[in-house]
Amino acid sequence: MAAGAALLLLAACRGSERPSPTVPTAAATGPTRTYDEEELAVYRRAVRRVEDFEVENQRILAAGRATEEARRFYQHRLRTWRPSFALLQSYERRGIRIARRPVVISTTATSIKSFQDNAAEVVLARCTDQSDLGMTRNGVPLPAAHDEPVIQEVTVYRSENRTWTIGPFRTTDRPCGP
Repeated sequence: MAAGAALLLLAACRGSERPSPTVPTAAATGPTRTYDEEELAVYRRAVRRVEDFEVENQRILAAGRATEEARRFYQHRLRTWRPSFALLQSYERRGIRIARRPVVISTTATSIKSFQDNAAEVVLARCTDQSDLGMTRNGVPLPAAHDEPVIQEVTVYRSENRTWTIGPFRTTDRPCGP
């Protein structure tokens, strides 16, 4: 269970919703906020950064090895990379591998902030199905931490020099939907 929960710090996605001028907040029954075109562009770039990260991260998780290449990748992409790399090292020691990424059913913005100095912060709430990750320990299948889709939160940052980093992924126990 702990390995399954910790996995989501490193989890990956398969896709996301296309944003519209009104991007729903995380609570499906709550109010929606209308974002302007600049905010929507920041949102789309943040979603793309997370998706790009997860494609490469899935290759790392499937291999299950804490290589120098993996360390450099985490240093470059993650706002706080050490916990993720330590988790990967733990997976390697325990023989844990993750064959597949969670399926992202939907992605919504809970917050989009653009600052005058070109910096930005986007908080995403993603409905993820993590029931079929193919997580194993020394080749033996491990049970899924969540059998039903749950909300995963991730914050994406753009610095004033327009470089992007991804904050921690946090999987909640909240089910998707109203």
